[in-house]
Amino acid sequence: ALVGAQGFPGFPTSAATDVSRHSYAGYAELDADPVEGLTMTLAGRYEHFSDFGSTVNGKFAARWEPITGYALRGSISNGFRAPSLQQQYFTTTSTNFIAGVPVDIATLAVSSPAARALGARDLKPEKSVNISFGGTANPLPGLTFTADAYKIRIKDRIVLTETLGNGGTGNTAAVQAQVTTLLASLGFPQVAAARFFINGLDTTTRGVDVVGSYRWRAGDLGTWTLTAAYNYNKTKIDKRLNALGPLASIPGLVLFGRVEGLRFTDGQPRDKIVLSADGDIGKFGVTARTTRYGKVLSPGATAPIAAPTSLTALGPDDIQLGAKWITDLELRYKPASLVELAIGANNAFDVYPDRSPFGLRPASVGGVYPANQQYIPYSIFSPFGFNGRFLYGRVSVSF
Repeated sequence: ALVGAQGFPGFPTSAATDVSRHSYAGYAELDADPVEGLTMTLAGRYEHFSDFGSTVNGKFAARWEPITGYALRGSISNGFRAPSLQQQYFTTTSTNFIAGVPVDIATLAVSSPAARALGARDLKPEKSVNISFGGTANPLPGLTFTADAYKIRIKDRIVLTETLGNGGTGNTAAVQAQVTTLLASLGFPQVAAARFFINGLDTTTRGVDVVGSYRWRAGDLGTWTLTAAYNYNKTKIDKRLNALGPLASIPGLVLFGRVEGLRFTDGQPRDKIVLSADGDIGKFGVTARTTRYGKVLSPGATAPIAAPTSLTALGPDDIQLGAKWITDLELRYKPASLVELAIGANNAFDVYPDRSPFGLRPASVGGVYPANQQYIPYSIFSPFGFNGRFLYGRVSVSF
């Protein structure tokens, strides 16, 4: 183990890397209005990467306004994302607490010998197909509505594997021990547990965005803009690309298992609501905004009791974080045309996420919750953090 009480003692000399890439690209777009009220766009992009070759991507979009103030719109496109240099070459070691036990875990470059021994392969680019359809409406002066539905399919999505080896997650303890034994037999006894990036998933995300906005002048009460927005989206794992390579000799092992999978599908809110009011009254201005973050799942390392090999069932240490409203307020004053003073509060009502349970689990489940939840009360999966209220003052000068 590394000396000292520090969870991350720094980057060793062996982590130093000097890599680069270059690319060049061209983009062309054609816009046309073939008939009154109809606008069409056709765009194309060619790009060449020094390490991933060439790609051609395109987009077609159209907007039709059959009645003044009311329009339909849609688009279809494909995308390409080359793996970042960090995903290919970043290396580090840190101490993580797995079920309350400290374990040194290495994040390995995919080209490193130890990662190759675990089945790492050169990363491939991600490719996507995107479809959207929606409409806009302007029924009254200052009042607008927009609504759009979208679908995004991504192939060969780049993700981190489960932590493989002693103390790792996503596989049974017996399987993890076999990984460590295999690493030692291949000449890597110093690697107790490791992870690396892989083209691990094909996913589909479906969602809806709805926004309403109203702007009006209220005489002596100034000018105001009221906005309400709603988003719903759901990500589904279509396929796990479990290319095990040398690890295929270990029965039941998965590279991208339950914990990492749940982070993708349930580790962020499915829905979000934003209500805001922004007003200017003479030299004064005010902004009030409240945001509702939907519920979030914070997955724990312990496998489901009734189905320990399931990739979707919930385990006894998975934490359901409830929906929360977070309110931000700001008051502004302009003593001169080029100067603005402001005071405000983010999370004005000092809202915190649900506290992580600790101690004994319910009798129907048995056992105890991870020890670190006693002194780390809030999950990192909280979409609004866990630092509570933040007060600030600001002076702005325009010139």
